[in-house]
Amino acid sequence: MTEGQKDALRLARHGDIKRFFDRVNKARETFLNMEQDNDNRNINEAYQLASPLQQELTQGIFGDGSLVQKVTRYVMTEEQATELEEREIEQFRALFSAQASLFLATLGRSMALTAKQQRQLQGHLKKRIEQIQKTPSGKLHVSFYQTVFIKWIAESQEEEATSILDPEQTKVIENLAENARAALPMLKKEGLIQ
Repeated sequence: MTEGQKDALRLARHGDIKRFFDRVNKARETFLNMEQDNDNRNINEAYQLASPLQQELTQGIFGDGSLVQKVTRYVMTEEQATELEEREIEQFRALFSAQASLFLATLGRSMALTAKQQRQLQGHLKKRIEQIQKTPSGKLHVSFYQTVFIKWIAESQEEEATSILDPEQTKVIENLAENARAALPMLKKEGLIQ
């Protein structure tokens, strides 16, 4: 990065930090005013003030919508932007892969999957994850990952010449897929499924 790019990012970083602390100070003032009222009903309101700040701090103040993110996109060369996008896709695939492993471990316990079935399903999900070409526009809830995995497993049962799952396990996946249909339009919009 050039010195100008670094300076712009430093300034954006300071701006994000200042904006965060401004929100913290405003919430603190509101909390102190509530504390003077000495009213137990204010506990819920205090939680509502603190919760978004805690969540933002946990997820990172330089994430979606931050000045750093906006300035980064603005000051980068086309080559740097392409490299960043490729890196973000690889990070997303790694996250997706970790979620797949966790999902299969949970599914394996509830459906009594054999080690061979788990390996086959892991291989199938890995192939699908490698095909992801874009990152979603926002943070996804764990249930959306699960919906994608269920859909992919259900599709694998239709595509494979020999089914990975036995008929009873297939029926469970079909029921889960039916229950997950409501999330499919959002997942299509995000480009995670066709």
